Amino acid sequence: MPQRDTSGIGERVPRELILADFDVAFNFVSMAEEEPDREVAEQLLRRAEEMLKDVEARLLRMTVKQREEFEPRCAELRKAIDKARIDD
Repeated sequence: MPQRDTSGIGERVPRELILADFDVAFNFVSMAEEEPDREVAEQLLRRAEEMLKDVEARLLRMTVKQREEFEPRCAELRKAIDKARIDD
């Protein structure tokens, strides 16, 4: 039976999970911006913030080169969370 090439899978999976977390966190921010109930909106923003902290913790376990591509995205998410709070 031929073996599949799994080289790079150890890097690809964490990268894809981080990208998925960014998508979810940005969706939480969007939902919070549209939410009329400020309490619910704040809960959504807290979830987005928790996801950002989780991503940042995972990035610390990566090499500088690996995390380089995600740092602008972290800053963008932080800015979006802060803006959503100010716009309330």
